[in-house]
Amino acid sequence: MDVAALKADTSSVLVTPAHQFPTGAVLSTARRTELLSWAAQHGSLVIEDDYDAEFRYDHRPFGALAGLDSDRVVYLSSVSKTLAPALRLGWMFLPSSIGAAVVAEAVRDPGPSTLDQIALAQFIQTGGYDHHLVACGATTENAATP
Repeated sequence: MDVAALKADTSSVLVTPAHQFPTGAVLSTARRTELLSWAAQHGSLVIEDDYDAEFRYDHRPFGALAGLDSDRVVYLSSVSKTLAPALRLGWMFLPSSIGAAVVAEAVRDPGPSTLDQIALAQFIQTGGYDHHLVACGATTENAATP
């Protein structure tokens, strides 16, 4: 990612810093810092799609960008790669500045089954999800939390 090429009037940028498709490249620490500095300087949001950070076989995973700047980063993840895409279950960690607006918009979509949501929450809370990830050869360092 060439952060210097981002325009000053860009309100948000979508990134997959843990595992860029299709190359598999990881956004370096220097570029992560540069990206967050750019977002702060321009009042922009970074949307972090952490779609498969649990699957790292060549090195330890980097922490989520949201852990570095929760005021500028929207963190997205799901179980589409780790469990099943048909579940349509995921989560967002939102900056407080946009949380209410996103929640208000989200209630318009009935979303996935309530029962599926409760089952996933229980699976995560009891450690079953972490156990599943380990059994798949994945790491649990980024699982379910930024």
